[in-house]
Amino acid sequence: MNKEKAVMLTTKGCFIAYFNRIYGNNSPGSTLDCIALPRRLPCSNCLRPTSKTIEFQPSPLPAGPERLPGRTHLNLEK
Repeated sequence: MNKEKAVMLTTKGCFIAYFNRIYGNNSPGSTLDCIALPRRLPCSNCLRPTSKTIEFQPSPLPAGPERLPGRTHLNLEK
């Protein structure tokens, strides 16, 4: 395992700010955590101490749409 991955897995800070520092993203607010910025979708490390939850709207597609039929064989002849 490379060093960056090991540090990312053990970091207690913001994941997004961590990756911004690693990849050299120097845009305004890139090193702030999700709550301080505020980001629309905070990372799991920033969301945990706030006790907030993220709720997504249900899909507009009907539940359980029919699947496309699978192919039983491929015809490779031209």
